[in-house]
Amino acid sequence: MSHLIPLLSHHQLLTVEQAKHALQVTKNKNISAIDALLQSQFLTSKVIQQFLSHQLKLPIVELSYIAPIIDEIALPMSLLRHYQIIPIEQSVSHIIMAVSDPTQEQLQQECQLATGKQIQLQVADHHQLKALLKQYVPSSTDSSNTIQEQRLLYLMEETESPEQEEAAGTSSPIAQSIDELLITAFEQHASDIHFEPHQHHYRIRFRRDGLLSEHLSLPIKLHRRFVARLKIMAHMDIAERRRPQDGRILFTLPDKKALDLRLSTLPTQWGEKVVIRLLATEQQQLSLSLLGMTAEQQQIYFNALQNPQGFILVTGPTGSGKTQTLYTGLNSLDRHTLNISTVEDPIEITLDNINQVAVNPAIELNFTQVLRALLRQDPDVLMVGEIRDTETARIAIKAAQTGHLVLSTLHTNSAVETLIRLHHIGIENYHISASLTLIIAQRLIRKLCPECKQPHAPTPTESQWLNIEPSIAIFTANSQGCSKCHMGYQGRIGIYELLPVSPEIQSLLLINASQQQLEQQATTQGIMTLKSSAAALVIQGISSIAECRRVLAMQESLL
Repeated sequence: MSHLIPLLSHHQLLTVEQAKHALQVTKNKNISAIDALLQSQFLTSKVIQQFLSHQLKLPIVELSYIAPIIDEIALPMSLLRHYQIIPIEQSVSHIIMAVSDPTQEQLQQECQLATGKQIQLQVADHHQLKALLKQYVPSSTDSSNTIQEQRLLYLMEETESPEQEEAAGTSSPIAQSIDELLITAFEQHASDIHFEPHQHHYRIRFRRDGLLSEHLSLPIKLHRRFVARLKIMAHMDIAERRRPQDGRILFTLPDKKALDLRLSTLPTQWGEKVVIRLLATEQQQLSLSLLGMTAEQQQIYFNALQNPQGFILVTGPTGSGKTQTLYTGLNSLDRHTLNISTVEDPIEITLDNINQVAVNPAIELNFTQVLRALLRQDPDVLMVGEIRDTETARIAIKAAQTGHLVLSTLHTNSAVETLIRLHHIGIENYHISASLTLIIAQRLIRKLCPECKQPHAPTPTESQWLNIEPSIAIFTANSQGCSKCHMGYQGRIGIYELLPVSPEIQSLLLINASQQQLEQQATTQGIMTLKSSAAALVIQGISSIAECRRVLAMQESLL
């Protein structure tokens, strides 16, 4: 039971008639008190949030860029749905819960009994909270998921073991369900599928636009059958459950398009976890104009690609779009007059008239071995999927100094940091200075849905960061989303930081300049940083401040 409506009425935020009406709506529609108030349009979610925070002396939490920790806590999904709560942080002794109505009876007691820890509450905006619940907590009324779960529960009795699953082949219910999952993941533009066993349930999640969201929650007893079927499809050893395995599936969609699926298994506490990476085998659109770079940045990249020799490094964390940037660069080159070769793990995009080689750890065919072999193949352009060790870096840099154009990736946070990182992995500064021509640091940022994005009046801090007048409106995501998007966002676009290695930077490298000195020179050269690139997208209405905070790990005080 919630005391929210009487509390608001007592403090004269609701009239007696409004309170009676809201209570009646709660009873008739069997919905929560806060949902009844918002449906009746008596108060806004923000007003309720501010009131409860002030009245109950509870902090306000902004959920736009917080990832829940549902997996780490043994809380029943029904409890999360019933009280409309989300766990966001925990320590040894307590758990912090985001809730929009902290006046509900038994809320803290039930959560404390379920977890054995003290419960601390923070007040969230109800719309943001419901959006997170929709994303991370499967609805008990989700008809499509419920139907699939019921069908699996009914049909699974036909297959008693993984060995019988192998014999059943594509006709088994598990096989049909996996095919449906793969088709759905492709249709929803998922990049990865996670099959995760937990103590009491088997969770299947899709990664869309860089974020994971739950697609199905199934009985844990199904997990061995799912793993067995996936291993069979990928020609992996179904009897080996103690060691990680890698595999590959070529899957044909109903429209005859092909999907290249890369599987990875990992033994966990409750069973083997499987992650599938979805790679489209068809030719993709690879154009500099589609990357999201400004016109000036496109020209800098294009000019670097025209050099007959040199080293271009694309940097950023996993999943930041580095591979797309590299392939786009290769696609802009003349593949009829140049010998272009790549060494990759795995080959993610197939390009015509390019020699692409995949490393194979099973036969000890690694980046270094392939790169040495490619240098004996009369190359003009070399692309190395990733600089993973000093030896690979040395060979790539030597190739860049001896008449070859080399492109590769490295995991660093910024363009200037790349110069320091190369030195730390054992490359002498004079080699870096002589070979490196361009560094591209990048991230992927979600784009606002053009159909449902909402105007947002920037705060003074946000206006200052964007360098705009406070009266200029920007946009934010509609946390409820619409039929054409996922929680107010649709697709992603790159943000970039391009640093040409100028003579001034080369000179600084030769005197072992500090990172601060290199950053000062980059600023003098007029580098457009990742933050300024993101800010430009916010001003154009393409993305939001909240998304910038999430991707660039910025707190509001740093804006």
